[in-house]
Amino acid sequence: MREEKWEGPRKKRICLKILLIIACLGIAQWAWLWPFQRPLAEKAYTEYRERQGIPEEEILEYDSHKYPKIDAWVIVVKYKSDPNRRYEYMFFRKSYYGTKVLGGKMTLTVFDSAMNSQTYDYLYTALPEDLGQ
Repeated sequence: MREEKWEGPRKKRICLKILLIIACLGIAQWAWLWPFQRPLAEKAYTEYRERQGIPEEEILEYDSHKYPKIDAWVIVVKYKSDPNRRYEYMFFRKSYYGTKVLGGKMTLTVFDSAMNSQTYDYLYTALPEDLGQ
C-alpha cells in the first residue's frame, strides 16, 4: 500500500480552502448583522412612528446605530414638540428565551434630560402591544 503524505502544495491548498471557507462565513455573518439589519430597523421605526401618529416633520434629532451587546439596532430620536426627552427605539432581530420582545419588533424607552428612564408623563407613549398588555 502506498502512504499518502501531507506534503507541500496539497497541504497548502487544503489549508487555504479552509481559511477561505472561514472568511466567507465571517463576511456573511457581518453582512447580516450590519448592513442588512439597518433597513429592517428603520422600516420598523417608520411604521411604529406612524402608528404613534408622529409626523416625520416632528423629528428634531435622529441617530441610528447597532448595539451588538444585546443584538439590537437602536434608533434615538428627539422630537420638536418634546425636546427635553430622548426616545430610544430598539429593534430586535430575533426573540430571546424569557423576554416579551418578539423578533422583528420595536420597543420604546423614553429618557429625560438627566438620562432617567421614564414610565409616565411624556408626550409620545409606547404602543400597548409592545408593553405586553
